[in-house]
Amino acid sequence: MAFAYDPATGLLATSEFPTTPASETEARQQFMTLLDQIKDYLNTYSAEATLTTTGDMVYASSAKTLARLAKGTARQILAMNSGATAPEWIASLQSILTAAGDIIYASSANTPAKLAKGTARQQLAMNSGETAPEWVASLQSILTTQGDIIQASAANTPSRLGIGTAGQILVVNSGATALEYSSGISVNSFPTAGGTGTAITVTDVKYGGNNGDSTTFIAAANNSGAATTIAINGGSALNFYKPGGTDAPTIVSGKAYTGWKSGTSFFLKASAEGTATASKVLETDTFSNDSDTGIQGTMPNNADNDIQSSLTADVSISEGYYNGSGSVLKPLSLAGNNLIYSSDAEAYVSNNPMQKIKEATINIGGAYRIYYEAWCYPGTTSIDTQIYKNGVAIGTIHYYTGSSPLGYTEDISGWNAGDKIQIYAQTAQEEYTGGIRYFRVNVATPFII
Repeated sequence: MAFAYDPATGLLATSEFPTTPASETEARQQFMTLLDQIKDYLNTYSAEATLTTTGDMVYASSAKTLARLAKGTARQILAMNSGATAPEWIASLQSILTAAGDIIYASSANTPAKLAKGTARQQLAMNSGETAPEWVASLQSILTTQGDIIQASAANTPSRLGIGTAGQILVVNSGATALEYSSGISVNSFPTAGGTGTAITVTDVKYGGNNGDSTTFIAAANNSGAATTIAINGGSALNFYKPGGTDAPTIVSGKAYTGWKSGTSFFLKASAEGTATASKVLETDTFSNDSDTGIQGTMPNNADNDIQSSLTADVSISEGYYNGSGSVLKPLSLAGNNLIYSSDAEAYVSNNPMQKIKEATINIGGAYRIYYEAWCYPGTTSIDTQIYKNGVAIGTIHYYTGSSPLGYTEDISGWNAGDKIQIYAQTAQEEYTGGIRYFRVNVATPFII
């Protein structure tokens, strides 16, 4: 009998194969196909019979044996069991974390566990058994007040030392086990001296009276540099000297002074010494001397200022510093009636434009009184004249029509040494002749040019 399989009707007996095989090989292929269909049907029926709940899974419990793995619970994940024989549902990391801030750590090999979140300002550290992390107080959580400091109350144990009060200092306690604040020691507290400016007394200071012992005090009076003694803690009066000599220091009320004992003398510790005064130091600088430190100078800084000399009087040099780059300038002349140069000879001009007729070179700057006479022949046309400096017109232009000489005088300042005083002239008509004479340069105080 032959068989045929249809998934809809199952296994059926037939009188022949679905198609007549053409050969033995094709007959075998048809038979093998029929067997595969029977196997698929049996497997499908077996799996459907095993899965009973939505979410169930099928796995092989042994070779060719199907088994059901029931669905897991929320947030479980699929993993191989400890015997590595079958899958199973286990807790996922998300299912362990139940609150915001929780963290995961390994409680043993391959075993995650939850460490619940800590409190404000705690920090993460390993526990004393070195088996798991834990939350511990941080340094920030210990410090509760501005000015608090941290110290170790035991090995690896930080603790808070609250802020002290004004003027207290930090010391080790009597048991040498911790720090504490104490007001029993005064820091940088110097006594104010008694006595007078020249007979100083200092009491209640740490001073043994031996050579090399020192003390510091605040002066209560000036000694103006006079001979001075000092008695310390009721001891004998010692001569008070500058370092390395027998000169008395200059003591100023309100200043602190430190010195040391040597024999029958008490020497000032050299913080500053010298004889300079404010008037000898530039106004932009500070200095120190026997009297004080940080003194502001008062000397004016004249830098490279020049000094202008004078022909008529001595010139006082102002007080202050000169850097050597300035100069003592030649004196300046003043316009006056003392003749220092003259060119009386007649000089002529008979054309235009303006041309130089007379010239004098000066060697001192300042102001000059300049005189000259001009005329034109015949007197029916004009001569134009003007004073120039180094080829540049600076004086008043004069127009004169006349054959009799006419004098002009001008006081002009702003001359420099080496300048040339010049007379320029022209005639209105080329066929006429003009003349210049008595060209003279005058000053208030005579000198030679």
